[in-house]
Amino acid sequence: METIRKAGNRGHILNLGHGVLQKTPEENVEYFFKTAKEVSNLLAVTA
Repeated sequence: METIRKAGNRGHILNLGHGVLQKTPEENVEYFFKTAKEVSNLLAVTA
């Protein structure tokens, strides 16, 4: 969250690229994308 706050209120592209290891649980990847989609709501709550 702190990194996103520091980057400012601009458009951002978040991706995992090659950062997902083969044994990473799919739920972890799903959580990453769910959180990324909700980041503006999360920042509003923690501001």
